Amino acid sequence: MIATQGLGEPSAIFLVTGLDFPDDLAADQAAAAVHGAILLTDGASLGWATATYLADHPDDTGYAIGGAATAADPSATLVMGADRYATAEAVAAKFFARATLAEVATGATFPDALSGGVEKAGLGCPLRLTDPITLSAPMLTYLQATPSVTGVRVFGGSGAVANGELGQI
Repeated sequence: MIATQGLGEPSAIFLVTGLDFPDDLAADQAAAAVHGAILLTDGASLGWATATYLADHPDDTGYAIGGAATAADPSATLVMGADRYATAEAVAAKFFARATLAEVATGATFPDALSGGVEKAGLGCPLRLTDPITLSAPMLTYLQATPSVTGVRVFGGSGAVANGELGQI
């Protein structure tokens, strides 16, 4: 398991479902910011490797990102929203309350957000997900309510985030 071999002793555990990608994309920057490990659940249940890791690290702070991970480990601190876009905003609010940069990618597919991961890790800012056609309500609310954000980076071209959305951002 990479969490054991590659990270030494992470300071936090982030649980995300291994059956879909958006919650993991939202959690990766938070995990990097606090030197945490991301562990995958089997949807709403823990797989044996994740359960074993958690049993071996009972004192680590645990965060369940999204609904499926919460069902898998109800003892973890819940960080989620009504959908993938609101969950990404909840992660941003919890771990990056004073961010100065907003990074945006479509929440419909993963390649653009995934390929921007290395850059994001160096900048210490969260990834926000949006609908590829219409700016998601949580993203719009965040941008309007957060004066500390002075820059926005969008991953992907107009096929990933529509030109109309870029204008709104």
